[in-house]
Amino acid sequence: SQGSLAANILPDNLPKGKSFAVSADERRVAINTANHISVWSVETGEQIAELTLPKRQTHAKRIEFSMDGSGLFAVMDWRRDSPGSAKLLGWRLRDGQTFLDAALHGTRAAFRMSPDGVSLVTADDAHQIQIWDTGTGSPTGVLGEAPRLTDLRMSTDGKILLLGDMEGGVSTWNLDSGQLEMRYVGAASHVTSVAI
Repeated sequence: SQGSLAANILPDNLPKGKSFAVSADERRVAINTANHISVWSVETGEQIAELTLPKRQTHAKRIEFSMDGSGLFAVMDWRRDSPGSAKLLGWRLRDGQTFLDAALHGTRAAFRMSPDGVSLVTADDAHQIQIWDTGTGSPTGVLGEAPRLTDLRMSTDGKILLLGDMEGGVSTWNLDSGQLEMRYVGAASHVTSVAI
C-alpha cells in the first residue's frame, strides 16, 4: 500500500502532510501541506515542484499521479467559510501549471483514475458522474445522475464503475456504454465503502 511504501522510502527531510501519493514508478511522492502540494524525488530527497492551492482550498482529500508521472490530480476539500466548494485540480509537473480546474459539489466529491491513465471519473453531491481526459483536462462525457456518493471504485479493466450512496444503494455503471447496469438497495443506512 502507499502508506507502507511511504514509510520505507520517504527521506527524513520531507514535511508532514495531510495526504500523499506515490507515483507508479515509485520515484516521486506528493504531499499536501498547509497551502500547497509539494512533489519530491524519492531517489534524491530533493523537492521537484511546489503546487500552490487555490484560496479557500487547503486540504486535498485525494492526490494521484498520472500513470506516466507527468501530471498530478487532486480533489480539494471545502472549508467551513465556503461550504460545497470542492474542486478537481490537475497540474503539469514540468512547469507547475494548472490545466484542470473544475468545480465539484459537497463534502463527498471523489475521483478515480482509469487503469490506463487516459481518463478519470468524478462523482459528487450534485449527483453527477463525469469523465475527464487526463491529458487535456477536458470533460469527455457525463454518465448520468446518481444518489449522493459515499464511495467510488473502478474495476481493474476500467470498464465498470461502482458507487455506494447515502440511500443505502450500490450502483454499477458500464463505462463503455455509459449506462447504469444495476442498482442494488438493501443497506439499512448509507453505504460507507465499496470494493470491486
